[in-house]
Amino acid sequence: MGREDGVQRVAETLEALRSEDFSAEGIEGRVTFSAGVAQFPEDGEDLRALYRAADDALYDAKAAGRDRVLPTAREPSPEGAVDVLVVEDDEVVAELLLHTLETRGYSTRWLTEQGAAVDALSGGEPQLHARLLLLGARRPGLDSVSVLRRLAANEVLGRTRVIMLTATQAEREVLGALELDAIDHLAKPFNIPVLMQKVRRALAAG
Repeated sequence: MGREDGVQRVAETLEALRSEDFSAEGIEGRVTFSAGVAQFPEDGEDLRALYRAADDALYDAKAAGRDRVLPTAREPSPEGAVDVLVVEDDEVVAELLLHTLETRGYSTRWLTEQGAAVDALSGGEPQLHARLLLLGARRPGLDSVSVLRRLAANEVLGRTRVIMLTATQAEREVLGALELDAIDHLAKPFNIPVLMQKVRRALAAG
């Protein structure tokens, strides 16, 4: 498998371990780990070189906050830029998404309002650059299609890909979002492993 598939596989193992309760000599707790993933032959043509490359990525994972998996050769995001911007007004859903993304080494930012996301991403010198937008929050009078129209008008969609996360499967909204260059649409409650595969593909293609 490739480097990114390896990160996904190890991250799934981390998530499974993280959910386990352990007990020893009357002390209960949970454990986690950090990891680095290297790929042959890009990161080394022998075991020693691959080990060193993976070890460097491991230390990057620890420096980034631990409890995550990083591939080799992933450059840190520039200041004011993230891999994934999560726009979600449900705090529980947002925390789940952020933790899952960060486990896989993605840099993230969370906003609760769609309008704030449009403002942050727009303008000649935007406050924030995001490779991918997970657009989940909504409020009366500002549906997801309207938000996409504003992003398109501000030329944001040329540099930021969008996956819609909505509480409805209304055909009109789905078609409207896709016509405005959203690359995908998932209705809540969504399957996290499926979403992570879509995120990985979106970022790899972006």
